[in-house]
Amino acid sequence: MLCTIKKWAPSEEGTFLLAHIPNDTLILKLSHLRANTFSLATLDKIMAIEIERSPVKKVVMPSSTATVRLKVSRTYLSDIAFVAGNGRLNFLTITESRLKTIPSTIVHLVALETVAITKSPIETVNLWLFSKLTRLYELNLCSNKILFLQLPATAVG
Repeated sequence: MLCTIKKWAPSEEGTFLLAHIPNDTLILKLSHLRANTFSLATLDKIMAIEIERSPVKKVVMPSSTATVRLKVSRTYLSDIAFVAGNGRLNFLTITESRLKTIPSTIVHLVALETVAITKSPIETVNLWLFSKLTRLYELNLCSNKILFLQLPATAVG
């Protein structure tokens, strides 16, 4: 089931409404979220989270979350942090953000299978960040402003 929360201001309204999300909710959509920084720790039992059309600049994803899908679209996102130990997130989509680089903490998402970071002003991509993601089978970096690719150093044998 999809549950949509619109125009929520966590710093003003608190987390009271989260206690009233139906138990069978599979996807939680936060539309027009009123926060500059948002921690997904408050949504630790939700399987799929979508943040859209929001002024959010930073998202923090703890290791303890049950989230397997995260989609962030049409935001002011310029930073996203993934805490080490997150072994559940399989799908990450970021589109129409203000990210200029691939977040360095993406290396902590060992279960990632699909990454799509599109329509953002990303100029430099460090491919080493993806080299340890052994389950990754799809990487979509379309419609960015990529000028440089940094390749991982290869071991000389």
